[in-house]
Amino acid sequence: MTFSKFLKILLPLVIFISIFFAGICFGTERFSISQIFHEEQATLRQEYIQKFRQGMENTLSNVYIMDENGNKRKVEKKK
Repeated sequence: MTFSKFLKILLPLVIFISIFFAGICFGTERFSISQIFHEEQATLRQEYIQKFRQGMENTLSNVYIMDENGNKRKVEKKK
C-alpha cells in the first residue's frame, strides 16, 4: 500500500473522529444526534402501534363467537 492510498483511507477517518469528539466535548453534536434518534424512535413507535392496531382490527373483523345455542355473532368493537 502506498502512502497516498493510506492517507486517502486515514484522513476521512481522522476528520470523522475529530468532529465526533468535538461534539462530545462541546455537547452540541452529541445532543443533536441523540435528539434526532429519539424523534425517529418515537415516529417509528407510532407507526408500529398504528399498524399493529390495524392488523388486530382486520383479524377481529373475521372472528365470530358462537353462543350456547349455536348462534354465530360477529365480534363488535367496544364502545
